[in-house]
Amino acid sequence: MAKMIPDIDPEKINNSGEKAAFKALKKQLPDSWVVRYHYPFCWKEWNQLRDKEIDFIVIAPNLGLMVIEVKGSAGFDCQNGQWFRITSDNKREATENPYDDVTKKKHNLVERIAKKVFLKPKIDFPCTYGHLVMYPSGKIEGQIPCSAEPSLMVAYKDMRNLLKRFSESFAEWKGCSNSNILNKNDMQKIVGFLSDETRGVPVFAADCDLDNERIEQLTQHQFRSFQGLIKGGPRVHVSGPAGSGKTLLARWTADFFARKGEQILLTCYNTVLAEWLLECQPRVGNIQINSFFSLCRSMVLKAQMPFNPPTDPGEEQEFGRSTAPTLFDEAITRLGSTHLQKFDGIIVDEGQDFHPDWWVPLMLMLKDPDHGRLCIFSDFDQQGAYGMGETIPTGLTSYELQDNCRNTRKIATYCGKIIEKTIECSPLLPEGYSPIIEIPIDDVKARAKAIKASYSKLIDQGFDSSRVAILSPLKIGNLNCSLTYLPEMFSLPLKGGKHALLDWKAGRCIWASTIKTFKGLEADCVIVTDCSLDELYGVSSSELYVGTTRAKHQLIILPAKRSDQSRLESFL
Repeated sequence: MAKMIPDIDPEKINNSGEKAAFKALKKQLPDSWVVRYHYPFCWKEWNQLRDKEIDFIVIAPNLGLMVIEVKGSAGFDCQNGQWFRITSDNKREATENPYDDVTKKKHNLVERIAKKVFLKPKIDFPCTYGHLVMYPSGKIEGQIPCSAEPSLMVAYKDMRNLLKRFSESFAEWKGCSNSNILNKNDMQKIVGFLSDETRGVPVFAADCDLDNERIEQLTQHQFRSFQGLIKGGPRVHVSGPAGSGKTLLARWTADFFARKGEQILLTCYNTVLAEWLLECQPRVGNIQINSFFSLCRSMVLKAQMPFNPPTDPGEEQEFGRSTAPTLFDEAITRLGSTHLQKFDGIIVDEGQDFHPDWWVPLMLMLKDPDHGRLCIFSDFDQQGAYGMGETIPTGLTSYELQDNCRNTRKIATYCGKIIEKTIECSPLLPEGYSPIIEIPIDDVKARAKAIKASYSKLIDQGFDSSRVAILSPLKIGNLNCSLTYLPEMFSLPLKGGKHALLDWKAGRCIWASTIKTFKGLEADCVIVTDCSLDELYGVSSSELYVGTTRAKHQLIILPAKRSDQSRLESFL
């Protein structure tokens, strides 16, 4: 009994001729033979797509491949070169020459298999191939057309002796094509090609696209609720967990008042976030966007004062925290009201990262320092990443964003457990997928390989590089940072920082940076690596919280040690 592909119930075949052929081929041909039934294909011919269908393809070990055209009509007739099919009620209907039709299909098929499977031209096809026309319900009256050998026809009387007829036909075709026997290995390759074995799987990225639409709608709803507050009072402090939409609300608030004619300054701590805001913000002429440090620099240089940040990391941090704001304050005094640009309103994102000494010079840039518009957005659960303190100006109306509307529910819940808080989520927020905690890898180079594997899986799920970020608490170059060993593993360059944003969003690079550099930003998928919570790495809960909350839909964490894995899994 031959192996049928597909092995279906022949009673479900509507065409009576194909049904009879299916039963006879399966029953009479040996177990080692394979029969492919109903092989439709659509391939290019002369740069044009052509649809065709082969009724049966017989693959016989040591013999070769035979293409069969089955005619289910009660009879057939050919007069003056025109073929007719004869129906059960004895009507004649014009049809194609079955020999011509099956010949074309045979050559299409053999050429394709030779090219795709054996990487050879058709002339080097590794075995015999031929074709037959089968009329399971017909018989021959008179002569077979002179254009075809009688042996090419299998009629009703031959249906009981198919093995004999096929063996004879293979022998006759042997001299017309490659006379090599069909060995087992080549037969498996041909059968594999004809099996069309493939599978469609859900693409995770498609789910995320739908979830993104819902998340955007939730954030817009949150802004509409928030608008009543900002219209009612000029000074507002908005607090909320990571993912509650603070940065988007800050952007939209700046745009809202700028479109009303107010001069607005939108500022934040992170220079990369400032660059992102510049790229995302609609081009409204009366909005100025700066990180606080770049604002300090521009004011100091405008006052024609020296501004020389040190290169030493320790001194650089102190310069940004204390020296630069002091110079900023002096520059404002020097510039005076004549040369200092002042604003109707100042919108501050990442307010938890602003040092208490920064607020006075910043508010001096308001046209009315005491009563001018001031909107501060903050999340003090993130302030541990920079350790600036929790002081903000007094006299602001407080508004708390309750609901997370960036991350899916499972990611938001996980991130809340890191800081031992419950992060409320809108009931309409997508459930999403649980974070993935990979097995711990102590060797940093091996951990880099694991990053590559996780990244490749995300790409296979339909995400492009602009939707994935790789983060570490450590800087690239640090020998304990797995990002240091990544560049040699990717074809795209690895970048991180304000000058990398455009390349990343355009898919020209892979984002790889510290958690702090990516603070305030987000990606559909985030891989957080080097997650060791011991003293060697010193990643705090607040920094881990910052890193994990950057992920909107998929969060993958690569711990360094077994103890880290246990702790990270305890948050699930």
